[in-house]
Amino acid sequence: MEKSEFIPHIHCETGTLRNLLAYVGYDISEAMIFGIGKGMVFGFSTLVRFSGINFMVCRTWQGFIIRNFIKQMDLPIQYRRYFLLNKKKAMRDLDALLGKNIPVGLMTSISRLPFIREESNRFFFNGHSVQVMRKEGGNYVVVDNFSPADEYKLIAEADLRHARFSLKIPPIWGDYYYVERLPDHVRPIESVITDSIRSTCKVMLAKFPFSFMGVSGMRYMAYRIKRKAKPVLTAHNRKFFLYIFRMLEIGSGGSGYRYLYARFLEEAGKTLHSDELCQMAEEMVNIGDQWRRISIIAGKLARDGAADCVPSVNEIVEIVYEIADMEERLFRKLRVIVDEIDQKNNHK
Repeated sequence: MEKSEFIPHIHCETGTLRNLLAYVGYDISEAMIFGIGKGMVFGFSTLVRFSGINFMVCRTWQGFIIRNFIKQMDLPIQYRRYFLLNKKKAMRDLDALLGKNIPVGLMTSISRLPFIREESNRFFFNGHSVQVMRKEGGNYVVVDNFSPADEYKLIAEADLRHARFSLKIPPIWGDYYYVERLPDHVRPIESVITDSIRSTCKVMLAKFPFSFMGVSGMRYMAYRIKRKAKPVLTAHNRKFFLYIFRMLEIGSGGSGYRYLYARFLEEAGKTLHSDELCQMAEEMVNIGDQWRRISIIAGKLARDGAADCVPSVNEIVEIVYEIADMEERLFRKLRVIVDEIDQKNNHK
């Protein structure tokens, strides 16, 4: 894969998979991969903590989008990991694929990538996808969505091996994925879109005992944030709002996933000739805008926690409740729309 063939991308996981598929001649958008891979989700839990902070997630666990996409599309995409932390074998297998001129997608710990540290973007996250193009001497030629499309990075073998394994939450076990060739017949996208949307609706509208997921999780998060409405934020609460800011802004971010899903709905509407899906895409863009509002306020709270924070915290609470209502209405409508599309197609 030459530089001119590399397609710039928004989200590391979907973008890397898109480029690997383009390498074997399969053209599909990032948004379609994200939607079919059921990447849209929300979760908030006080039982699980991330660096001492209540756990919040705006997308599925790393690698799930790829594995869901493989299952839905029935494509021969190989996804493997090394449960026994066999680092030497992981690097040998990578070298073998690169020796066949097959580009490989890797899950990495972003804080262990030297070229990320050099660009002062260092923060902890296990699950950042990068694409390894080839090996030159003792270095690997790597590209990811943090770098310009025409700029490749070199990383030493020891550094890449170190970046591929980490036991911090969420752990990565040398995960890698690649596409060697396409089958003669590929499942039509039209046949899997409605099932993927229906599965996403089920997650986002989940009730007890999964009330920490979807819109229920949003309302629970709003309730927990309300308790932090103090005139002066503690250091721990400022760290909490910094965490929210990072989850919504770093990489694709929480709002970015909404925009990406909106793009998926738009493409799905055109593919299935459904004006209703295109209308839902517009509503999802509006929801993404509201998530951006939260990230801006949370960033200010993390930075200026010594000021009177009660109005700002209350504003976040109101917006989260508003978003929960908006997303509940949207996914209920989506569920009805895809059922009607399937009924219509079954009668043809």
